[in-house]
Amino acid sequence: MDFESSTHFSHSRLETHKECPRRYLHRYVRKDKRERRTAETFLGGCVHRALEELYGQLQHGRVMPQAEVLKAFAGHWEEGWADAIEIHDKRISPKEFKGVGEECLRTYYEAHAPFDDGRAHEVEKKLSLPLAVDVDGEAGEYVIDGFIDRLSFPRGEPDLIEIHDYKTGAHLPTQPEVDGLSQFDVYDLLVRARYPGVKRVGVFLHFLRFGRTLRPSRDPSADRTGKTLEFLASCIKDVKRDRVWEPRFSHLCDWCEYRDVCPRWAHGEKVKTLTHEARLKDGGVRLVDELAALEEKKKKLKEELKDLDREEAEVRDALLEFASELGVSAVSGTAGEAVISEKEECKFPTKTHSPEKLEELEGILKEMSIWKDVSHVDPHLLLQGLRERRWDPGALQAVSALIESFVHFVKEKHLRLRRKKGEAEPDCLKVSVGRYKPRRGLAHPRRYP
Repeated sequence: MDFESSTHFSHSRLETHKECPRRYLHRYVRKDKRERRTAETFLGGCVHRALEELYGQLQHGRVMPQAEVLKAFAGHWEEGWADAIEIHDKRISPKEFKGVGEECLRTYYEAHAPFDDGRAHEVEKKLSLPLAVDVDGEAGEYVIDGFIDRLSFPRGEPDLIEIHDYKTGAHLPTQPEVDGLSQFDVYDLLVRARYPGVKRVGVFLHFLRFGRTLRPSRDPSADRTGKTLEFLASCIKDVKRDRVWEPRFSHLCDWCEYRDVCPRWAHGEKVKTLTHEARLKDGGVRLVDELAALEEKKKKLKEELKDLDREEAEVRDALLEFASELGVSAVSGTAGEAVISEKEECKFPTKTHSPEKLEELEGILKEMSIWKDVSHVDPHLLLQGLRERRWDPGALQAVSALIESFVHFVKEKHLRLRRKKGEAEPDCLKVSVGRYKPRRGLAHPRRYP
């Protein structure tokens, strides 16, 4: 069984587990390091290195001319570019991507030149912080690491340190999005631990494509240490407890380097490499296409049933009117007889149709001795309340004991057809498809890659 044995964590590492535990498993636990090189990440790396050289020279009192900064960027680009680097949008050429990087540097340089504001700088600074965390009664010593693009120290303000981070992405976030970034709370914590005399930590996010600098709107003198330590401890506990490493489906899957070994994507990645003829022979493809054809047939039948229900309702209404006009309670036909009867039905208020009335009724019943006989247990609400820790510790402990005594958990598999957006229906949806025959000796066709 795979488990996390490392004692070193960073914000990005912990964030990986939150985004997708299965990716964390492959990258950090099994240490299957893969580099999925994209034009966006390569562009960002080259820009960061050029700015690192710029501020590295400033540490020694030299201001690099803009042309020299651009030359440094070009050198990193030419040295590292390879055909294997992926360009998500095939309409954009490597030359155009390079031009984006050059424009980022020009815009930034012109906004901050001549770099004579009296600040001292440290670039690509690694900071670390020891952290004690108790995981299910087992105390452990861990280390939080962080790599900061640039630390700046304004002269004459010994109680202030600035964190500068460069962003080369094509998305300019809103202020609420920036305010919600936990990464910089962790950086704030690391800076305060490394420089105990600091009272104010400023955070500057430079979105280079847009020539904009955004700052999380937090009180620079506020100490968020306690809250950030709780956040880190909670993340570490989640990682250390994990034994399942469930894959988490999101838009990030499109960029994941482990799709071929992920239960969610492995079969699709496998058949993607096959020829059209070989793909149609794959057992999984055939089964999914057959399921799609059957769902299409069911959809058409449901539409027909709706039409029949409408026609049936019209005929029933006509029969009731006919019987009423004749003053009879039965109408005969060649295929049978329609008998009309009346009975009184009891309709209680429901959460859907009369929630206020239902609440009023339950409020009255709760004051009566019969409540325990007419109320009911909702196990789903019990589980949800336990997961969300809605009650006080004593109640949570009691509910946990009840669930352990009365509830058993069963894993059930559900299958649903998910159609691909923007693609034509497979041919099998338009023709009759024969049943898939498993090979002799197999009680069940193989369903997993």
